[in-house]
Amino acid sequence: ILMLLSVSPIIIFDLKGQNCRTINNTVITTNYLYTSNSEGIKMPFNDSWIILLENQNAVIVALAERNGKASAGIVKNRNGFFVRNAHQIAENMIYDLIRMAGIEMDKNTIRNLRIKNIPVKEIEFEYTLYNLNEKYLMAGLIYVVVKGNYSYLFIFSSAVEDKICFYPFFREVMKNTFYDPQWYRG
Repeated sequence: ILMLLSVSPIIIFDLKGQNCRTINNTVITTNYLYTSNSEGIKMPFNDSWIILLENQNAVIVALAERNGKASAGIVKNRNGFFVRNAHQIAENMIYDLIRMAGIEMDKNTIRNLRIKNIPVKEIEFEYTLYNLNEKYLMAGLIYVVVKGNYSYLFIFSSAVEDKICFYPFFREVMKNTFYDPQWYRG
C-alpha cells in the first residue's frame, strides 16, 4: 500500500503565536554589513538591516532592522583600570557600564561565555521603553568584550514578543563576526 502524505514546511512560532518566518533571521556570513578597519571588526547581518550612524563619540555604529522590529549597536568605553578580559569584570561594574549606555533593566541574566575563544559577558535583559504616553516592553542581549584598554558593548534589542525570533539571529551575528587578532590578546 502506497500512501502519499502532504508535508507542509515547519513554521516556528513563539509562545504568543508570532510567526518567525515573517522576520528575516538568516545571517549572511559571506557579506559583512558593517566593517570597521580601525576597530578590527566585521559584522554580518542580512539585507533587512541598515546602518543608521557611525563613529559618533562613543557609538561606533548603530543599526536597525528596516521594519523597525529590532536594533543593534556597538558602544566603546575606556576602562578606568586594567581589565584582562570580560570575565574579570564584576557584576556591579557591568550594571554601571549598561547604565552609562542609557539602559535601565527590569530583569536580567549575566553569563560568562566565549565567542570564537574570546571571553565575553552576555547579559540577557528586559526593559521598558517610554515614548510620550506610550509604553513598550523590550528585550535585548548585550555582549561585553574587552580589547586593550576598552570595553565594547554589543547591544541588540527587540520587542519582548519578538525576542524568540531575534535572539537566535543576534547570537549568530556575534558568532559569525570577524574579529582581528587584537581581540584575542588578553
